[in-house]
Amino acid sequence: MKSFLALFMVLAINAVLGTSLKESSNSADILVITRQKFVQSITSYKTWRGAQGFDVKIVTLEEILAEFPSLQYFNSIKEFMDVVFIKWYKHPQYALLVGSYMALPSYPISAPYSFGGSSDVDNYYVIEEEEDIFKLRIPIGRLAVDTAEQLDAILLKLRHVESNKDIDQYGFDFLFIADDGPPGDNLDVFEHQVESLVSLLPANQRWQRMDLDSSSQFYGTRIDLFDFLQRKPLFLYFAGLANAGLWGHESILTSLDVDSMNNINTPFFILGSLCESFYSSNPREILIQRFLCEPEKGAFGAIASTGPVFTNQFDSLAQNILKEMFRGSSPRLGDIFLGAMNSLDKSLRGVSELAHFFSFSIIGDPCLILPLQIHAHADIDKDHSEHTFELKQNYPNPFNPRTTIEFFLATDEIVDLKVYNVLGQPVATLLSKKPMPAGTYSIPFDGSHLLSGSYIYTLSAGELQQAKRMVLLK
Repeated sequence: MKSFLALFMVLAINAVLGTSLKESSNSADILVITRQKFVQSITSYKTWRGAQGFDVKIVTLEEILAEFPSLQYFNSIKEFMDVVFIKWYKHPQYALLVGSYMALPSYPISAPYSFGGSSDVDNYYVIEEEEDIFKLRIPIGRLAVDTAEQLDAILLKLRHVESNKDIDQYGFDFLFIADDGPPGDNLDVFEHQVESLVSLLPANQRWQRMDLDSSSQFYGTRIDLFDFLQRKPLFLYFAGLANAGLWGHESILTSLDVDSMNNINTPFFILGSLCESFYSSNPREILIQRFLCEPEKGAFGAIASTGPVFTNQFDSLAQNILKEMFRGSSPRLGDIFLGAMNSLDKSLRGVSELAHFFSFSIIGDPCLILPLQIHAHADIDKDHSEHTFELKQNYPNPFNPRTTIEFFLATDEIVDLKVYNVLGQPVATLLSKKPMPAGTYSIPFDGSHLLSGSYIYTLSAGELQQAKRMVLLK
């Protein structure tokens, strides 16, 4: 009854004012689609973006249903968006959905192959087809909130990120985490993804890596992950599996752990994640949503998958995103995502592929300006300009039993990294004749098998060598 009355009121107002969403006189730079209960809060977003020169138009689902009635709300939204691109004299550059999946549905697309079921695809609202090849018209994002209080908290966080120019408050630029795949899978596919992405980073990027595979030289545990997070990364990339209860099948990070984070005023961006069933009637159960809804801390945005995808598609998109980020054409999240998506293999054909490629979504504001000046740190350039390579002090030091050894290579090198006791006897080989491209590397070291005492670690690259002392205290 309440829904009927709401629709009746909208129709009555439109009749009096003569307004219609179908009129060609409509225009917008940013189109916000939301529910009536969020209008008051999202008005502050309109004011904020309006001060930057954007024409923001807010349209409620109730208004859409009044002019595009359907028993399936997602069909109404899709029909409305088609009219926006066909009839409006100026169609938007960005679209933003405000509301959880239950409040504002995505478009369900059947998932092909062996997955079954369907994927919830926000991108389908802005897809166009040319000769059976699909591409995005504009970037679309979602603030998946259930309450106005959650929305207010996220908007405050977004404004803080854009207005805070002190990027050096972040400990480092990228944290890469590689899952070890589903149980029984020994392909190391996620580790290979991380390696391919690291190779794309500019040489002066500050990055860390942690693998969940115990046989990897970058192996890390929950304790190591929290150590990395406490040091405040700017971009966090997770290659692996994620769902409502955990992050990685070994529960490396659960939703309850978000409460213990302390990155106040330094929220990070989650870049890429295989995250099935992102949307939920209870977003507090979803890990990425927990990150986003935390006031000040946690995350300020994400690019994640809302359905099942293939790892090669995930890898291709992630590589395109990094390339777009450092191309320098635009710092806005939506422009980076749009360029990355539309640069994917153009052999993508037919709806049967949509559930895989287009389930990658922007979880956040597509108009957000990312802090991409990270790749131009003056202090990094100064530190490295006079060194062919540099071995840094391990951290923590003293340690028990794990620590991290970081070094910088100005050029591609063949690298040895070894640990010796005070008698000069080798006790561990971390890298042996390994070809490594220029960049900054962080190598974990586990001294569980060693006695307390001082140890020497040495880095050899070509004809050059450096050494430093570290202390193991058990």
